[in-house]
Amino acid sequence: MRFAVFALLVLAGLSLGSPAFAAFASFGDFFGQVGGFLFPGVIGLGFFMIGKSGYTFLTSEGNPEKVKQAKEELTSAIIGLIFVILSAVILKLIIGNLISEDIFS
Repeated sequence: MRFAVFALLVLAGLSLGSPAFAAFASFGDFFGQVGGFLFPGVIGLGFFMIGKSGYTFLTSEGNPEKVKQAKEELTSAIIGLIFVILSAVILKLIIGNLISEDIFS
């Protein structure tokens, strides 16, 4: 996996010595920064989708197709949020056990 990421970066003309990676000491730092803004963005998107499904439900005016669509959107948004949160917790547990650090600090 590391090789694939490295190969993609090299093909894109980037390397760890390039100015694009000057602020990062390693790939771990780079992906830590990416995850630092990607995770809250995905959580925000999940809550947006919950709100959108609620709006669809409220404006359905009793139309069975729109009510069904709203229920499906709500179910998908909640399952997606649960999936993202659980995957983050599992990754923190695995990485915390690998490097033997306090994982919830």
